Amino acid sequence: MSKYGHLRPNSYNIESYSYKERPNYYLPSKKSKLKSRIKSSFHFDVKTEKALEEALHEMDFNMEKLFLFIDKAISAREFSKFQFTKSLSLILDLIVKYGKYHKFSRNEMSFISIQDILKIGSKGLYENPRQYIENMIAQGSNWYSKSKEIQTPSLISSSSGLEIIEKDENLPNFISNENIIGEPFYLEDFDDKLNISNKIIMIESADPGYDWIFLYNIKGLVTMYGGAASHMTIRCNEFGLPAAIGCGVDKFNELKSSNLINLDCSSKNIIKLK
Repeated sequence: MSKYGHLRPNSYNIESYSYKERPNYYLPSKKSKLKSRIKSSFHFDVKTEKALEEALHEMDFNMEKLFLFIDKAISAREFSKFQFTKSLSLILDLIVKYGKYHKFSRNEMSFISIQDILKIGSKGLYENPRQYIENMIAQGSNWYSKSKEIQTPSLISSSSGLEIIEKDENLPNFISNENIIGEPFYLEDFDDKLNISNKIIMIESADPGYDWIFLYNIKGLVTMYGGAASHMTIRCNEFGLPAAIGCGVDKFNELKSSNLINLDCSSKNIIKLK
């Protein structure tokens, strides 16, 4: 807990408890761990390796240097994210504590922007901070309600993207070559009695706060968002866990309402069976 206790699913969500706050939410009662399914290391075929060497030669580079760079870059990125979440979690803990002092819940404090919180230090606001917080909560809650009425694309690449909403048809990043059938489990609310073992877990984001799921013998993973180099892509590759990372809003919502799905990573397809 001293090393990983600051992590929480949805790292920026103040309503999400950290590992150290609610260990019973995330940790199994019995010691278990997802076993790696990787049987052999990856190697390029001779044709691909030759093509890469030729392309890299023009840049005065070679495959050994390239993969060393990729390895160090990804490791450094993941470590920096891990360190950053320590400060982020501490900030959220302090906001929760401050809100509790003024008798506001986590949910109520979630409607206040960080800019509004930083303004509390000014002399005029500090004289009656509770009234100021109450006003900001009411304003933020109103803005949140209005924002839920606005439909936006999952990816905005230009200003015209807000005028015409294109259908979300993301091609997920498939991990492994396995073909599995299983019961999907949409991981939204947490309690200490949830049973996620042997299920295909469905989460919206792919942040490090969900690493606790690998303590259970899960069958597969599907996420709404995430790319080829996202945290969950890397973790699933480590375990050889069948996964579809970043399947998009429409496909994700279709799958989470089903009772049985087929995650076929070899043919790069996810099918709702029932």
